[in-house]
Amino acid sequence: MPPRLAAGLELMGEYEGSGFKEAPYIARRGDGQTIQLTRLLHLVAEAADGRRDPQAMAEQVSEAYGKTVSADNIRHLVDAKLRPLGVLTAADGSSFIASASMSR
Repeated sequence: MPPRLAAGLELMGEYEGSGFKEAPYIARRGDGQTIQLTRLLHLVAEAADGRRDPQAMAEQVSEAYGKTVSADNIRHLVDAKLRPLGVLTAADGSSFIASASMSR
C-alpha cells in the first residue's frame, strides 16, 4: 500500500518568523498535536498521496528539493521518521497516534 497522510493530518507549511536558520515546517495531527518537520520530510509527506509508490515519490521530491532522493531514501524516511510521528498511516493503512508508542 503506497504511503499516505494519516487521517486528520494537516500540512501547514513553513513556519515563518521562527528565528531558526532554516525554518521548520509544521504539521498538525488529527489529535491536535503540532509537529515540526524538516523541509525534506515535509516534501515527502506532501508526495504521500496514497497513489504514488516510493519511486514516484522520489522523483517528485527530488525535483522539489533540488537534490536526488532515491526510492530507498523515501522508504527509510517513511518508515523511520514519518510513520512513527503519526504523519503517515501505518504500513497496513491504519492511522495511529505516535504519542503512545513514543512514551516508552
